[in-house]
Amino acid sequence: MTETNSPSGLPASLVHTPQEAATLLHIGKNTLHALLRSGRLRSVRVGRKYLIPSSAIQEFLEGRSTT
Repeated sequence: MTETNSPSGLPASLVHTPQEAATLLHIGKNTLHALLRSGRLRSVRVGRKYLIPSSAIQEFLEGRSTT
């Protein structure tokens, strides 16, 4: 989906699917869905799909999650 890396080391894509986010974070899909349900990792729902902004992943990694 992406070709280059940003200065933060994350792929340059603005949003990621849950599967891509789980791969980036090296966690399983159940753990990712638990993070989404708890609000520790932000997501945006578009129709029936959930998308995770790259900024939300960066905030989570920096310990600045919303909870």
